[in-house]
Amino acid sequence: NHAREQLVHVLEELIAFQTFTDDYAAAVIYQYERVALLREIYPPEQFPTGLETLADAIFSFSQDLNIAGENKEALARAEEALALYRELYPQKTHPQGHADIASCLSQIAHLTGETIGHQQAVEPARQALEMLRSLYHPDSHPDGHLDLAVGIKDLAFALQLSEQLDESQKLYEEALAMLARLVG
Repeated sequence: NHAREQLVHVLEELIAFQTFTDDYAAAVIYQYERVALLREIYPPEQFPTGLETLADAIFSFSQDLNIAGENKEALARAEEALALYRELYPQKTHPQGHADIASCLSQIAHLTGETIGHQQAVEPARQALEMLRSLYHPDSHPDGHLDLAVGIKDLAFALQLSEQLDESQKLYEEALAMLARLVG
């Protein structure tokens, strides 16, 4: 098992190298191998703690697929990662949600807009923002948070593309004001 874990690490280094050299097609090939190997090493029923490693790998895979232009496959992998993150961070123990779930929802919104349609991208973007607003509540983050500002901007963009311009503009202005506060 130690040799398999080392193989995963070498694959991760190759993925990082291919990404660094902008060869996303090669990175995607190594991502397929990495995720398959992690599925073997960490079957969820035997290694529930390995679920986070697997979810992170599948989410990273989704991002590389997106950059490589394989958006339908990227969407499927992002949805798979979301299911794993929701299993890891259930509502019962994480009532505010979790940053990994919000990131995944944002990725799904982006990919949905690219593959299915802009109208359908609004709902996952809205869910991501709702979770980010809960995670970075004004009581604990009076100036806001960078992830929250990006989530606001992402929903504004989805609304813009779906021609819901009034709400989009208000959100862009909110994101701008928050970023101005964060920059100081």
